[in-house]
Amino acid sequence: MGDHSTEVLLSTGIAFHSGGCDKAGHPLVIFPTEYQSALTQTSEEDLLSLLHYFRKIVSDEQRRQGFTFLVNLQKSSTQFIAKLVSALNSFQLEVKPEVGVHSLYTIKPKTSKLQAHFEKLTGLKESKKAATANIYQVHILKDFASLHRSVEKVSLTDEFGGHQQFNLPAWIRFRLAVDELTSCVAKCREQIDECRDQLRVLCELEINDDTQSLLDSINSKYTSIMSQLNLDYAIEKCGSMLEELSAGKGQVKVVQGDMLRELVKFTRSSNKQLCEVREDFQLLWRKAQARVVQASQLKVHQKNANKISKWINKNGSISLAELSRPIRSLEDVTSSRQRLAELSKSCQYQFERSSRSTSW
Repeated sequence: MGDHSTEVLLSTGIAFHSGGCDKAGHPLVIFPTEYQSALTQTSEEDLLSLLHYFRKIVSDEQRRQGFTFLVNLQKSSTQFIAKLVSALNSFQLEVKPEVGVHSLYTIKPKTSKLQAHFEKLTGLKESKKAATANIYQVHILKDFASLHRSVEKVSLTDEFGGHQQFNLPAWIRFRLAVDELTSCVAKCREQIDECRDQLRVLCELEINDDTQSLLDSINSKYTSIMSQLNLDYAIEKCGSMLEELSAGKGQVKVVQGDMLRELVKFTRSSNKQLCEVREDFQLLWRKAQARVVQASQLKVHQKNANKISKWINKNGSISLAELSRPIRSLEDVTSSRQRLAELSKSCQYQFERSSRSTSW
């Protein structure tokens, strides 16, 4: 189900999951009465897509447990009941061998005819039409008090005698923001290893005499890698979500329970990981730059050493051919420093001799 269809289906309001659960811990999906006519007009394919979307956004543990669905059938039509039961049955079969529907709680229809129709479709009464009978638990409740023995009021909207102030537009905005965040983080994580390998290659570039060109190439490649990874944007999204979650503002009020806790945990861990990756990548970038700069400086020292060597040899001092051997790798830095120190000592000696000769 793509991003556009997700938004469209959520906007119908035919069902929602805000993170609430029944007392046994099964995630709760509510079918609001005011949107039952919209559900009747929704294709079963779209309705199943919405149910699979709910299954995707809950925790692994809740997914294994299966959902509890809640609907008030007091004002329902036969078409709505048929569409709902058919979709739940199909959903249950599609996720096998896992559990899609653990239970269905209903407030009983007002007419015995509708109740009999519902019982036949769900297998509570024997019927040739109920081919998928008894594939999940079905509870027909006479009032809200019976429902409250199985589901806490905090997880229920006022339609079911609960305390949750459900706001459909705010809930949709929240879900889309969370989906964008999780998608952004997932794309980053998929590319981290590849991008790290590309940065390590920069630390192994062959050094040539064109220092500035090498530095420009390293900087350009680093910018390209970070742009491809979109790391700063993902970190910014994590920060914004954490700020909103901690402040408890606006749309966050429509999420509760395990969903809220899981979201906080996911966002914090993602933010920490991505910040560490950014720091690691910056260190690799600086290492590649430093390697080029250091190699350039060593070449300058080498040239100076050669000049001094020629001057000393010209003035009859010992040969410094060994001391002026070219530096071919960064591993020669330590030995180069030692040789240059010896060279400096020799130069100082020669200069002192020259000074004494001149003073005479």
